[in-house]
Amino acid sequence: MAKMNTVRFHEHGPPEVLRYEQVERPVPGPGEALVRISTIGVNYGDVMRRQAPDLYPMPSPLPWTCGGEAVGTVVEVGEGISPTILGQRSVVFPGKGCYSDYTVVPINRVYGISSELSDAQAIALFVQGLTAAFILRHSARLAPGEAVLVQGAAGGVGSLAVQLAKIQGAGLVIGCAGSAEKCRLVESLGADLAVNYTDPDWAEQVRAFTGGAGVDVVLEMTGGKVAEDSLGLLRMFGRSVVFGHTSGGALAIDMGMLPQRNLSVIGFYMRPYLDIGTLVADTLAEFADHVASGRLQVQLGGSFPLSRAADAHRQLESRSTTGKLVLIPDA
Repeated sequence: MAKMNTVRFHEHGPPEVLRYEQVERPVPGPGEALVRISTIGVNYGDVMRRQAPDLYPMPSPLPWTCGGEAVGTVVEVGEGISPTILGQRSVVFPGKGCYSDYTVVPINRVYGISSELSDAQAIALFVQGLTAAFILRHSARLAPGEAVLVQGAAGGVGSLAVQLAKIQGAGLVIGCAGSAEKCRLVESLGADLAVNYTDPDWAEQVRAFTGGAGVDVVLEMTGGKVAEDSLGLLRMFGRSVVFGHTSGGALAIDMGMLPQRNLSVIGFYMRPYLDIGTLVADTLAEFADHVASGRLQVQLGGSFPLSRAADAHRQLESRSTTGKLVLIPDA
């Protein structure tokens, strides 16, 4: 059997538990494609799966190969798949196993990529871009003229959400980030205001900027006290969409405040959206047009060889990153 390189963990723990090792190359089954990987996305979900067995909402049976999504070329197809897809450059989402030279993926999770996008841009626009777009359009139901607060606004999802909110006609976009440098980046992406959530009075800065009115929509991924303060900034009929809790702190909700202001707290998980008709392909095509026209800038946080996946995890956990981190299979 042919071999390939992969990164997986046999026990939960710090980045050091990630092992770069050789395994048998997978073979596509019926309805599947084998993809030779060129670029791999690094997500905070990978970190959560590695850290402990109960942090991520889906199980990670050991040994677990990280990596939900990648860009690559289809090199083999299983029974029932037309060979016309061979050689197609694609972004793929098997949900696991992408920290590897090759991966197998169901054919309905293989998406062709526009030539307008580089590998790194395409991988950033897949999980992070689709998350931002689907939250704004389908969960928050952002209306033209509304005010939006984006937590983690310098990160992969946040940096795209700031721009997509503007494209969708938001009247006011406010970004929260964890340093002055990150705040400057958020402003350069078009935010009307960027605030540092490590400042004790950050919420009051937002309140003052909005003339005491607060915001209509919050994109919440921090958790803890920051999430509670964000909820307090919602105006009548406001919506908070929760798609993460990177601080590790739970969101404590005073249920009594919800009916008083007709507030909604909405959970978001992207995976179920992947099975909704042509939604993914159509949205990726929109992204390509936005990038080509200059309306959308994709922030790339850096790349690492696959063999140094642990270093990528350390950088992501340090909260020093802006934009998307990727891994490149070793030559």
